[in-house]
Amino acid sequence: MAVLIVAAAAGAVVLTQRRKAASASAMSPESASAHRAGLEWAYAPRAALLDAPPGKTPCETGYNAATAEHETAQSHHRPSIFSWIAPREDFLAACATLTPDQQQCVVPAYATQHRDQCAGLRPPADVLDKMFKVGAASQP
Repeated sequence: MAVLIVAAAAGAVVLTQRRKAASASAMSPESASAHRAGLEWAYAPRAALLDAPPGKTPCETGYNAATAEHETAQSHHRPSIFSWIAPREDFLAACATLTPDQQQCVVPAYATQHRDQCAGLRPPADVLDKMFKVGAASQP
């Protein structure tokens, strides 16, 4: 009987300590909000890539996305995915040589939602090299 009482008391102590630890580690609304703001700031370039304004063509939308990511990365002092983006007219001219399906896959928001389809439609490296260069992407 004494063993059961000791075991029950020990269980109560452990349970109480776990509850205190859980409540101490829970974020307050203020710190959760600051944490969210930090994440949004860190991932802003990637969000800009996916939320760029549409252009008149998939190529123009792809250009808008690339420049939006690059500019947002610079303004947030974050690394950009792109080490270089061709001037607009050069980007559009190179993109125009791609098939319509490949052009659609140049749009990051589309490519993200159609990964399997776009994986088989990768444009030739020499064309991509005329559009942009991908730098070493790092996680925020």
